[in-house]
Amino acid sequence: MAQTPAGSIVRYIPNRGGKTGAFQLNPDELTALPLPNDLYAGSVPLYIDVNRDGRIDLLIGTYYGGIQYYRNTGTSTQPTYQLETKSYGGQTDDFNNRGFSLIAADVNGDERLDLLTAYDNGSLKVFHDFLNQTTLSADSSSVKSPANAVTSLKIGSVPSLAVADLNQDGLPDIVAGTNTGGLRLLLNRSEKLLPSPDTGTETVRVGPNPTDRYVTVTTPSEAEVNLYSLLGQWLGKARSNGTNRYELDFKGLPTGVYLVQIQTASSGKITRKIILR
Repeated sequence: MAQTPAGSIVRYIPNRGGKTGAFQLNPDELTALPLPNDLYAGSVPLYIDVNRDGRIDLLIGTYYGGIQYYRNTGTSTQPTYQLETKSYGGQTDDFNNRGFSLIAADVNGDERLDLLTAYDNGSLKVFHDFLNQTTLSADSSSVKSPANAVTSLKIGSVPSLAVADLNQDGLPDIVAGTNTGGLRLLLNRSEKLLPSPDTGTETVRVGPNPTDRYVTVTTPSEAEVNLYSLLGQWLGKARSNGTNRYELDFKGLPTGVYLVQIQTASSGKITRKIILR
C-alpha cells in the first residue's frame, strides 16, 4: 500500500510460479486494487467477504484504531464499496490504540475465521469467529509470553501482520514486521478445536480429502457450493455435475488448506476443510 498525492493505492503482482515452483513475478502485471475514495493515510485494508454473499467486501483498520466496514455493492470483478459503519463490531477510534493493522485467519482450527489486530503500542488482539459476532470481544488468553503467562505481548511499534503455517502443523503462525525493519515470529501453539456441529451434515458428502485437484460435493437437495481460502477470500463456485452433485476444480491453486461452504434449504450452511496436495 502506497501513499501518493492522489491518495492511497494498493497494488499487487500475481505469482505465476505454479503450486510447487519458485515465485515468478512480472512487474508489467502490476495490478491496482480498488479502494474507497475517502480513505486516509495510515489506514490498512483487509479484503474479505464479510456478509458471505460471494463478493469481496472491505474492512479498513484506521490509523486511529477503529474498524470501518465497506460492503461491496458491485460484483466480484468490478467491486463498488459502500460504507456500512465506521465502527465494525463496536471497534471505534481509540487514541491509545493507534497504528492499526488487521488480518483474518483460522488460528485455532475450528473452521471459523478469527480477526487479528495489532497496534502502534505493540499489542496484539485476537477476536475469535468474528464474522458471526455482533460486538467484537478480544480473547485475552490467546496471546502468551515465552514464560507462558498471559500478557499484553509487545511485538514492536507500528506492526504489520502476515499469517502462514510455517511449521506445517495445520495452524497458521504470525509474522509481524515493525517500523524499525525487524520481523517477529509468533508460533501458534493453540489446541486445535473441533468444528462446531452443523445440522444435516450426515447427508452431505465432500471428497476426496485430501485431493490433488477435484472435489465432489453430494447434497440431499439443490445447493450452492463456494470455495474460500482460510483468509475468507472467495475463490470460485462449484459447477453442477448431475442431480445434487457439484464439482470444484482446484487447478492453479497452491497446496494448502481451503474451505468449502455448502448451503441448502434442508441442511442450512455447512463448511468443510479441504487439503490440497
